[in-house]
Amino acid sequence: MLGATRMALTDELVSLSLRPELDPGPEPHRTPLTEMETEMFARRLLQESVARRSGSSPMDH
Repeated sequence: MLGATRMALTDELVSLSLRPELDPGPEPHRTPLTEMETEMFARRLLQESVARRSGSSPMDH
């Protein structure tokens, strides 16, 4: 392996990587989730994360 070279990530170097990007907005064919759907997915995500921490499968519940 070649000798390691350390570089500092300076503001100047970061500025070289920045470029303006226009936000195209939401895709026209997509339908936004309803509040009820959002709540359902949030509860499911919470249930799955709790199950994962406890070592059981979300399918066990």
